[in-house]
Amino acid sequence: MEANKNYISRTDYNMLPEVIKNNKHIDFCLKLIKKLIDYNSECKAIVGNKHDVPNYIIDYRIVQFDLYENILKCIYYNCFSLKYVYDISTYMGFKEIKNTTIGNILEQQRKHVTFSSIVMIAGIFEDSRKEFEQKKETKNYFKDMEKKYPVQTKLFQLLNDFRNTVHSNGKTSKELSYKTRSGTLTIKKGEVFQYDHWLLYRIIRDSIELHKLLALDNEAAMIRRANIAGVKNAAVLRTSVTMEDWDRLARNAPPLPIE
Repeated sequence: MEANKNYISRTDYNMLPEVIKNNKHIDFCLKLIKKLIDYNSECKAIVGNKHDVPNYIIDYRIVQFDLYENILKCIYYNCFSLKYVYDISTYMGFKEIKNTTIGNILEQQRKHVTFSSIVMIAGIFEDSRKEFEQKKETKNYFKDMEKKYPVQTKLFQLLNDFRNTVHSNGKTSKELSYKTRSGTLTIKKGEVFQYDHWLLYRIIRDSIELHKLLALDNEAAMIRRANIAGVKNAAVLRTSVTMEDWDRLARNAPPLPIE
């Protein structure tokens, strides 16, 4: 009986040259992500050693690196899952989800991992930047940051451009010019952006570096942990408001609604 060419065993699949090559590529990406996780830990240690914040303080300059680590670990897991596309395809076929060929699933999952990683990383870095921006009384925080840290800010901006491009179905809203391992690329407005994994690694690493520099240069977030009415580790905002200020605020407060 002739074998059905539409199906392949797990053993035969794993021995295909293109699968072996693909798994080596995944292993390479996993090494890059692991390097980012380690570098993030180094940056957290540097910031923590300089500021020497007590353990009852919630200092965003330090906590932000925990947020980065969680996202990087999530990306690591998603990337590792690409090695199990055979199992995913088999399961989806068993559930009668149509058009779940191995090639199609691998391609779509690879895009999903890359694009979702760009969006998640860009989002958390942008949120961190805004935290620092709130401490500065300036309307040109990004330009000031660019002047002080030109290299890191340029790649951070490229990360944001990539994020915006992902939101526009892969097409750029402006002309982009940047370097990859194969040379300088110029992507015109409306074209699909291109990347290599070394470029994404450099972008994320320099963005972590940028936020390390911002954490070293900025004031504390001024939030502390305290025990309140038996609640452990409650987050409490530390303010400079005096009792006279509180009295004034109370006098000007609107009346309580009548129940």
